[in-house]
Amino acid sequence: MIENPAIRTLLRQVEESNSQHLNIYLDPEHARKLYSLAYIQADFMFLRYAARDLMKKLEEPREDGEKEYVESQNDSQWYGLITMYGRCFTKNWDKNERLDKSIFANKPELLVLHDRIMMLRDKFVAHRDSSPFENAVVVVTVKENGTPKPDTYFNVKTARTGPAYDEIKSYIPLFDWVEKEVAALVDVAKSELGKTLNTFEINYLEERVIKNLILDWGSSNEPKQKLE
Repeated sequence: MIENPAIRTLLRQVEESNSQHLNIYLDPEHARKLYSLAYIQADFMFLRYAARDLMKKLEEPREDGEKEYVESQNDSQWYGLITMYGRCFTKNWDKNERLDKSIFANKPELLVLHDRIMMLRDKFVAHRDSSPFENAVVVVTVKENGTPKPDTYFNVKTARTGPAYDEIKSYIPLFDWVEKEVAALVDVAKSELGKTLNTFEINYLEERVIKNLILDWGSSNEPKQKLE
């Protein structure tokens, strides 16, 4: 019994949309490369649309009273784009597939954009390191004789640099190109997995006379019934 309701929903959707075929559900270890690349492909589809949406918002006129609220929304969306892009290139504990900057070996102009986003991710969004995108000054208020005022010892003034229309626009070619590259990697992973499935003993399926070979995706990620 598969306890995860999200997995059960996905399995039901597959059955409803592909009921005329034999569906073989692979455990995570067999399917990890394909589904983790599919995650990345979905991330880049989102990045493309979200970046264009943010560009539209940056062009929209706004009232002074809405300025801080709208800018906060835009900043949040921009930070989300940076985070989503970065996770596609960052190692994770689940050992899922990730992209490597070597894909830009023949695209030096895109590598420059990639490095900039990763710098923003590492030094500004995910961590607070010294960067030109967030600045602060501490001002101590003193009396004429040089001693601090008893009611105001210091003030902290901070400022951060939000996304600009031209900057967002410059990343669109990067998102478009990487999505196409990932789509090609997904096709290769499908082909590799298909070759693996072709090596299964046909008797393995005939002996069981089943419509679906469903492997249990438990919390331990170890299927109760393994492929042979």
